[in-house]
Amino acid sequence: MTDFDAKLEKMTKQLLFEAPQKLIDSVLYTLLLPGKRIRPRLAATCGALVGLDVKATDCIAMSVEMLHCFTLIHDDLPCMDDDQLRRGKPANHLVFGEAIALLAGDALNQLAVECLFEAEGSVNPKHLLHTCRFLMNQVGPNGVIGGQVAEMDLGSQTPEKNIGWVHEKKTAALFVAAAVMPLIAKGLSPLDPKTQALNRFALHLGLGFQILDDLDDLGSQPDPANVFYENEKDTVLNKALRSLYETREEVVALFSKRSENLILIQNEVVTRLKGAL
Repeated sequence: MTDFDAKLEKMTKQLLFEAPQKLIDSVLYTLLLPGKRIRPRLAATCGALVGLDVKATDCIAMSVEMLHCFTLIHDDLPCMDDDQLRRGKPANHLVFGEAIALLAGDALNQLAVECLFEAEGSVNPKHLLHTCRFLMNQVGPNGVIGGQVAEMDLGSQTPEKNIGWVHEKKTAALFVAAAVMPLIAKGLSPLDPKTQALNRFALHLGLGFQILDDLDDLGSQPDPANVFYENEKDTVLNKALRSLYETREEVVALFSKRSENLILIQNEVVTRLKGAL
């Protein structure tokens, strides 16, 4: 178990102190499945970049991961994607039942806010409130949830821009939350050049990540995005790489050598995209 996983488990158990044990077990089952943790790593890197208090940075990183796992549990439900596996293990609803899985996802949605407010005392209260509001906007009907709804309406003839919009909301929104929340918590305006640069950096990182996910699913799921990528694969990959390189240059220009850890995270996606060409 990594240091982050240990902190995540401890925080979750602390926040679920009176919850029924089967709900705790269901929440922790998905939350602690081994994964890339790219979103919390992005949050931690951006927090360090602007000198945010470590406790506040940890709370933001854990909050984003909780919300990500909420989406995973709900995505896997029979009424949604009806997936059987998540990160190589049986989906939450197959282990705990659909009702408990649904409630575990709901619990993680609420726990993410509670976790964020555990940073109280480490962050200016006004900045913390703005950070929470930004997170809720990214994950709510104008963000992840809205993107999930829009995905249901995709068809085989859906234009690329519509597929891109869905991916921007459904996937990239949480990448943006991870990168931008530490800056808002530090007191930077959403319109600050540094905030804007990291917003764009995270947006295209998330889009690249989703493209890879779609390519992994080629031939296994009848998804409109998969059909599009199958027909326009090289064009899509090259466009994604150009956007990643452009946002990399912007971040390096603003943060110089301090951006090195951000570039390392981005390289994980860049390397896989190049390998898919």
